[in-house]
Amino acid sequence: MGKEMWIPMKDGHEVFLCNWIEEFKPPRAILQLAHGMAEHSARYQEFAMELAALGIGVYANDHRGHGRTGEKSGTMGHLNNENGFERVVADLKEINEFIHLNHPDIPVFLMGHSMIILRPSVHSKIPSCS
Repeated sequence: MGKEMWIPMKDGHEVFLCNWIEEFKPPRAILQLAHGMAEHSARYQEFAMELAALGIGVYANDHRGHGRTGEKSGTMGHLNNENGFERVVADLKEINEFIHLNHPDIPVFLMGHSMIILRPSVHSKIPSCS
């Protein structure tokens, strides 16, 4: 895996986040990757490493109820008690803000797989993607 971290969301829930960025070489762009249902960020490691080698940094988190986020909270397969999908979208927005804070002059693109791309609400809630 790349660099691993846990970041707290505004509601106190911690989300697992990983990034792949070439050391000693600032990326020319950042891809924020949002995995699909019943997946996790590690599934995209090979893809992320290839992009990092090309100068494109990658950030990927494990959504609530998925991967290491679900394991740590004991909620595998469960997004949230109320408005689960909306909470995942809010997490993506907070992670996007974290990326912009750490890379203020680098364009950020969001790529979603399956459940993430099916909802227009994702695009309206994360307008800061380039």
